[in-house]
Formats: sequence, C-alpha cells, structure tokens
Amino acid sequence: MTSRVLKKVKDYTMFPLVWLNETATLDDETADMFKRELLSRVQMLEIIQYVLLGVGLVIFVLCLLGYWKH
Repeated sequence: MTSRVLKKVKDYTMFPLVWLNETATLDDETADMFKRELLSRVQMLEIIQYVLLGVGLVIFVLCLLGYWKH
C-alpha cells in the first residue's frame, strides 16, 4: 500500500526532515507591550482606511462637479 501512495508523489516533492515545536512564556508586562503595539498598528490602519476613503470620496465628488460643469 505504501508504494502505491508514493508512486503518486511527484519527483520534485520535498518532505520535512525536522520538525521544531518551540514555545515561549511571557510575563504580563511584556505581553501587554506586545498587545499595545499590535493594537496601535491595527488602529492606525483603520484610521488610514477612513482617510483614504474620504480622499477618494472627495475626488469622486470633484470629478462629478467637473463633469456636471463641463
């Protein structure tokens, strides 16, 4: 049965030879620092998203006004 399964595997397929499973523990202060950094990036991206949406809306309205005036 094994040879039948291995015949279906392509010649250029690579199998992992080593598997590492690493874990770490953080104290509360370090965990809070990582959480603050991550959340600040997410909040910054949300603000940028709304700013870009607003800029796009303003450009769209200006184009509509220019088309209407022309």
